[in-house]
Amino acid sequence: MFDVPLVIQITDDEKFLYKEELELENTVRMGISNIKDIIAFGFDPEKTFIFSDVEYIKQLYPNVLKVQKNITQN
Repeated sequence: MFDVPLVIQITDDEKFLYKEELELENTVRMGISNIKDIIAFGFDPEKTFIFSDVEYIKQLYPNVLKVQKNITQN
């Protein structure tokens, strides 16, 4: 409708940190499922950029998240 570029960020890292029972790998899989649902809406692939926080940062970030989840913040 607007014919503009679209950027969609999948915040799977926030899901992982918020819910204690989730494993990082499961959260990433949930994010991929969310991406498939978003693609099904029919956005123009040439103008749409969808990314997962964990997958986009990739190398060190998954380990940082696992440590961060186990550190007390008070």
